[in-house]
Amino acid sequence: MIEKRRLLFSLAILACNPGHAGKEFPEGRPISPPPSTQSSAQTADVGNFKLSLAGCRLTYEGAGKTGAVDFDFPAPCQFSRNAAGAVRVVRTGNNQTLLVESSRPADPSTRLTASDCATFIRGVTVTPKDIRLSAQTQKVARCLPAEWDEKMFHIFAANTQPADVPSKK
Repeated sequence: MIEKRRLLFSLAILACNPGHAGKEFPEGRPISPPPSTQSSAQTADVGNFKLSLAGCRLTYEGAGKTGAVDFDFPAPCQFSRNAAGAVRVVRTGNNQTLLVESSRPADPSTRLTASDCATFIRGVTVTPKDIRLSAQTQKVARCLPAEWDEKMFHIFAANTQPADVPSKK
């Protein structure tokens, strides 16, 4: 089962392209300016939750819950956005999923070229009562900004854990 998920995840990464056909939700629109012009937290209202991303720390409040999650990505982190600059939120079953991403230029000692980047991505799934994180972080050789294929959102949402449970490394 795990190998099947890895294969699906790998296929989703390969299927990423500049266009996407995913449904996006207006409640995912950012309240603050896009990350390139801001110095404070990015925020988004998704479902019953208000999400805020400052540095690589995600805080959430809603449905009687509050909490915070620190991503182990190189700072800065950002919400994945569509071409218009809005936080991209995709319906995944009865839930909504968005991505947190971080990118840095590739290390010259790797097989990546000087124009490549090492980008880290993790899914955040918002249920009516909870915030869940994808069980895995994906690392891809692509610079931001990038519009990820809708399949990525679904694959991240397929294997999640509650945000308040420490991740296993």
